[in-house]
Amino acid sequence: MGRRPGPAGTAAAIVLACVGSWCTAPGSASAQDQDGRKIALVIAIGEYGTPPPHPVTGEPLRPYRPLNATNDVPLVVGALERQGFSRGDIQVLTDSAADATGIRAAFRRLTREAGVGDVVVVHYSGHGHRLGNDDPEVDEEPDGYDELLVPYGAPEEFYDGYEGALHIRDDELGEVVERLRRRVGPTGNVTVFLDACYSGTGTRGEGDLPARGSLHPLGPPAFRKESEVPGGERTPTPAPGPEVDAGTGVDLAAGTGTRGGDDDGLAPFAVFSAASQRQVAFETYDVDGRTRVGSLSYAIARTLPTATPGTTYRALFARMVEALSGKVPQTPQLEGTTDARLFSDRIVQQSPYVVFTRDTLDPDVVTLEGGSLLGINPGTRLVLHDTGTEVPDAADATATVVVDDGSPTRAVATVVDGTLPEAMTGGWAFVSQRSFGDLALRVRLDPSLLPRDREGLSRVLGEMGIIDLVDEGADVVVAAEADLPVARSADHGTRLGTGAVEVVRRVEDFARNRYLRRLHFATPRLEMAFRISPVEIETDLLGRPTGCGAPEWTDTAHPRHALGGNQWRFAPGEAYRLRVENTGDGRAFIAVLDLLPGGGIQVLRPREGEAASSYEIEAGGVLDLGCYQVGEETGPETLKVFATDSPQDFRATFSTRGTRGSRADGDLSALEGILASTYGGTRAARQAGPIGLATTANIEIIIEKGRMER
Repeated sequence: MGRRPGPAGTAAAIVLACVGSWCTAPGSASAQDQDGRKIALVIAIGEYGTPPPHPVTGEPLRPYRPLNATNDVPLVVGALERQGFSRGDIQVLTDSAADATGIRAAFRRLTREAGVGDVVVVHYSGHGHRLGNDDPEVDEEPDGYDELLVPYGAPEEFYDGYEGALHIRDDELGEVVERLRRRVGPTGNVTVFLDACYSGTGTRGEGDLPARGSLHPLGPPAFRKESEVPGGERTPTPAPGPEVDAGTGVDLAAGTGTRGGDDDGLAPFAVFSAASQRQVAFETYDVDGRTRVGSLSYAIARTLPTATPGTTYRALFARMVEALSGKVPQTPQLEGTTDARLFSDRIVQQSPYVVFTRDTLDPDVVTLEGGSLLGINPGTRLVLHDTGTEVPDAADATATVVVDDGSPTRAVATVVDGTLPEAMTGGWAFVSQRSFGDLALRVRLDPSLLPRDREGLSRVLGEMGIIDLVDEGADVVVAAEADLPVARSADHGTRLGTGAVEVVRRVEDFARNRYLRRLHFATPRLEMAFRISPVEIETDLLGRPTGCGAPEWTDTAHPRHALGGNQWRFAPGEAYRLRVENTGDGRAFIAVLDLLPGGGIQVLRPREGEAASSYEIEAGGVLDLGCYQVGEETGPETLKVFATDSPQDFRATFSTRGTRGSRADGDLSALEGILASTYGGTRAARQAGPIGLATTANIEIIIEKGRMER
């Protein structure tokens, strides 16, 4: 992005969250004991079976293709358990049990069991689809379709007379949510997660990850004959255009809002969807790089366990978007009472430990109840203490372990310092040195490459340390075009480079870019609110830019640009202004990076000639970060903001390609060292050491030419 910088930046910090099974602070009571139950319904359909034959001809009807939705169950259930949901209060419905009859019965049971003050969660993983609106005179849909959840055994093709009995319409789901909100009342809470999509205009990327939706709607759209317009006039509903034809995401606001949604007797609610309007929701890979899962379920597992008291739905959603940055092309969406506190503020306060148990056969091996999905990667160091230790001290630790291997939910570590007493069968482990092994860029070398190019690229890319060569699930694909190797991003198909030399250089840049997008730290005392506002560029009489117009900091003021959850859409040449507010308890230092669509990295703050210490913001303070103009490069761009307890100067990393910069103290900080090590021949994940306190925040910007004019 070509830019004209103005003043300063936003958030960053590291705190050890409880990353194992549900952990409460020593001596604290469960929120469930105090404020009602926490109950959930988790629906996941991977195998769709055979639908009933055509009722007239007896011909077989086309079934829905298989998905990997059942892989979502342990992710979602585990995240709920770490937030105080008892396993016995989580109803799980999968595959054949999740036909239309089974889902409706589960909804009825959930509604019967819900009581005043309860926290209720409904999660759906599976296909989404669209069917002609069944009541357009009452429920006007902008595209003429009702959105659907697809139960087991539903047909993927339409026939005359089919009214959707084997599907679940959005109207029906909205009524379920409304009944639940009324049952639990204003002291309760209802949260819905929909890991599906509801329309599609095609697929992007490699094609080895399925989309959770169908490309063609069931039957024709059904529009209201006439629609009301302001002033009491009536006009025919316009015929659907290309954008309307593309479909729309499930909108439960009507189903849960206009039918009593403003009633004080209803609970607050939020609906999280895997894709925004008119988008396909693609599956992604878990952090093991092999297991295919739903993108929303992945984000839930990454973020829900570390939510803290006071977390709003909007704040959780922003973290989920950050967790998916660079992994999927779609932009999730959030609707409902978005500024309400998550689970009505009945969050389990996570303590900074992970539970460990000792191996019964090898006294120097322990199993950790948390794995790579929650940041416990190979190379992570932890200190072991007795259960109940409130403040860990490395000097008092029983032993130190290093993680050798593991899965997304568990890890195995070996004692490298100290000895575990025979009587110590388990306890609490505290991270003392982090590793970021799941952040490597995954590159696939296509068989179309000439043998010499494939061999040379395999050798050079494999030695970079932050790149993994894979056969599937790639972030970047290098294939032959006119006998030359060409690198493209797998999500948006962005062309990164042509020719072996440029491919190596651009893939290396892209690897660091993606590494930074996915890098995440969080420290409660260093909390920041990062704001963006589209603005008009002001010019003089000769048309030269002189500044920017007044900003409006609420998302609702910018419907053309705001996608929700710190996601924005701009066209080249447009402009925006940035600011940060320190909502934490102490002072922070701000640094800002601009991660460009093609892999480039620009340091926005501090600027050339400025001291890193000049970007300091006290608790409660607001810092203007200036005005920026969008460049010509299209695709997904990320503004990465760090708030730290000491000044960070990333110019020492990105202007010197990882060598020592011109800092006053002559040394890179530990955090700068992590990023600088991405230029070395060994993986940065193995170089990570203690970095003090830091918090990160992402602003996701989709740059599309001509998009804003439509």
